[in-house]
Amino acid sequence: MIVDNLRTHTPAGSKLVRQMLAELQDHLRLIYTPAYDPDANRIEWLWRWSRREVTHNHQRTTFAALLADIQAHFEALRQHPDLILRQIGSPFAIQEVDTQELANAA
Repeated sequence: MIVDNLRTHTPAGSKLVRQMLAELQDHLRLIYTPAYDPDANRIEWLWRWSRREVTHNHQRTTFAALLADIQAHFEALRQHPDLILRQIGSPFAIQEVDTQELANAA
């Protein structure tokens, strides 16, 4: 499991992490990244994408309007989990195939 170095994610900072490591010590190994490494942390890739979709080039007059837009964005993503997997570079994402390109290759 790859985790960042946020204090609550370390055995020294969290009893829950210590307990989990004790229970799963034969099946789990933690690999720590720097405390802030947006290129290695896939959730940062999702946040970057969501910020572009919701906040860039959009103006709202109230925080409630911004909150409604971000909630709508994530609700839409719930309907298409494969979009999220592709956005974060997951090997489990279903790759779209360009059938015209395949036909031309033959």
